[in-house]
Amino acid sequence: MVDPFFLLPFALGLVMYFYLRHRSRRLGYDDWLRGWKKVDRGRRRRIVRSVRGGTPLHEPDDARLALELIDHTEQMRAHLMPRMKWWLHLTILGFVVFAFAMAGDVREVLPLVAPLALLMLLSLGFRLFERKRVRKFAVAKAANEAVVDQFRPRGDY
Repeated sequence: MVDPFFLLPFALGLVMYFYLRHRSRRLGYDDWLRGWKKVDRGRRRRIVRSVRGGTPLHEPDDARLALELIDHTEQMRAHLMPRMKWWLHLTILGFVVFAFAMAGDVREVLPLVAPLALLMLLSLGFRLFERKRVRKFAVAKAANEAVVDQFRPRGDY
């Protein structure tokens, strides 16, 4: 017989998947993705590499697509994956410290506390990676806006 608590993480994972899928459809992610997939694969790769590297694209159409990609990525990140707040980090750390303080033997508590400690470490790693990515996206956005502005028709004739 399978322990029902063993299946709980899988059930929670399914619930999260369907929630995020519903939310992304409501925000228009599927429509944007269909339009993005119409762009040639090599061109998409070049645009994504340029945005991730923080470098500008020289063609104005590619620069517009890069700006669209950056805006869409920022919007989806803000709506689907909000940042973990500082108080949540402190709460998890408090649980870990409290569990070790209350336990007489570390071997008893370690299996219970290890997932929380792993969550904290992963969150910290993702946060550091995210800061680097956001900086590169900002540089790419400014550079591509300059390219688009350079080729934008002026109103003064």
